[in-house]
Amino acid sequence: MRAVLAAFAATCALAGQAAAFPKPQLPAPVRVSPLPTGATPKPLKLARAVIALKDGDPWHYDGGNFACSLSGVTYRWSSESTELNVERFQTAFEEELFRAGFAKSISNNLFDTVSGPEGLEVGLKVTDIKSFLCAAFVGSIKDTMLIKTEWQIYDPIRREILFRIQTIGGTEKAVERVKGPRLRAS
Repeated sequence: MRAVLAAFAATCALAGQAAAFPKPQLPAPVRVSPLPTGATPKPLKLARAVIALKDGDPWHYDGGNFACSLSGVTYRWSSESTELNVERFQTAFEEELFRAGFAKSISNNLFDTVSGPEGLEVGLKVTDIKSFLCAAFVGSIKDTMLIKTEWQIYDPIRREILFRIQTIGGTEKAVERVKGPRLRAS
């Protein structure tokens, strides 16, 4: 009887933990309008990317067992700020700019470290992350992620931030479980 009560108490405690970290609601997809024909935008370069969550902020919920909302673990951020390597994002950044009508800003000149004297720099600050993973015993594994960001456009000549733009984006993905023999640890 004590074991049953202990299991019930643990389930209730974990259910309370999951309720504090609800599955994120994704915003509607955004369509970026291309630049007007004949526009000559300044070159843009992704210069800096930072994750700026507060130490202790909940950012990921890893749910499992029978119902993802009844059991799981909430992970908390353990660093004030994390600098990201912008080279990892450069290709995606350039592709999105090109789709919106901007010219490619990466030079083939190995000594050109900036986008030119007339170019602007872009900084990315991730202000919130909510990741919700549901890996119940049956069905697919579902992951939902929501990211809030602040984009800053910086003019290095004038040494000032010209624009600050807030964005919210996310994705939801389901992965079917692999069927077949299970590996055993020896």
